[in-house]
Amino acid sequence: MGQLSGIKIAAPQYDDIVPSTKTKVKLTPFRVGDEKVLLIASQSKDTKQMVVALKNVIKNCVEPIDCNKLAPFDLEYLFVKLRALSVGENTTVGIKCDSCEDVNRVEIDLSSVKVSENKDHSNIVKISDNLTFEMKYIDLENIDPNFSAEDVETVFDLVARSISKVYYGDDIIEIGEADIKDMKGILNDLSSKQFNIVQEFFNTAPKLRHNVDFKCKKCEKDNKQTLEGFASFFT
Repeated sequence: MGQLSGIKIAAPQYDDIVPSTKTKVKLTPFRVGDEKVLLIASQSKDTKQMVVALKNVIKNCVEPIDCNKLAPFDLEYLFVKLRALSVGENTTVGIKCDSCEDVNRVEIDLSSVKVSENKDHSNIVKISDNLTFEMKYIDLENIDPNFSAEDVETVFDLVARSISKVYYGDDIIEIGEADIKDMKGILNDLSSKQFNIVQEFFNTAPKLRHNVDFKCKKCEKDNKQTLEGFASFFT
């Protein structure tokens, strides 16, 4: 081995907290190698490849961490924080005016971006006196990149895969891949009111969110908008 192999580059570390678990972690800014991984994945336009790259970078820059146990909003939050530490706290994004739809370039302070939590959110969904679902957050890798809320089958598949346990009377049933088809059948048998109860898990789930105020440069209308999801902060 050459003499250069012994050179270690010291990097600063910053304390933060994983939103879903409230556990303390240490963040280290991106290295050049990490940025190359992100750039290659971004150029591929492949959603799954981008998610894998995102996980790999977080695994390299956050400790202790198990990316496979993180909720989607955890991954988004940690990536935004790493981006702020590595490239700079401010980024400029394009946002359409509510009135004239002209795209305005608006500066966002990434250090102020937080995960918004709803006090009514719960992973325990009671359907009836003898039927309860325990919900989980789906790994970003397992979400169809072509997901559409208007596609009923896609929605049912997502909901079914978000159920980790079924409590039926005294029985506790762990839901695995082999149970997804049957789970969809159960969802089909729910009343509209009962299915709406399940949907509340998704409607109230924590989200990476940031409120933005700006005056449209074209029509001069004052805008108050909310950005959601990490992709909104890099458009």
